[in-house]
Amino acid sequence: MAARVYRHGDRFYLTGAGAITCVGWRRQGQEWVSSPASLPDGAQKAAFENLPEELREELLAFAARAEVMGAAVRQLGN
Repeated sequence: MAARVYRHGDRFYLTGAGAITCVGWRRQGQEWVSSPASLPDGAQKAAFENLPEELREELLAFAARAEVMGAAVRQLGN
């Protein structure tokens, strides 16, 4: 898996997960929610180990599903 995580402001972006181009993650209440996104200009690489624990779990689960499901996962949200 060649997934990479970026940060721009209070949002995080996952690229390289299966056939997914880019998925954005933002905090909504107590949860992290995702939606298809474009990586914004100025986004900085984020070290996986420095992400909030709940977000790490979400990203790992999403990347695993994307790897298995391929392009079909593009239609799935949280």
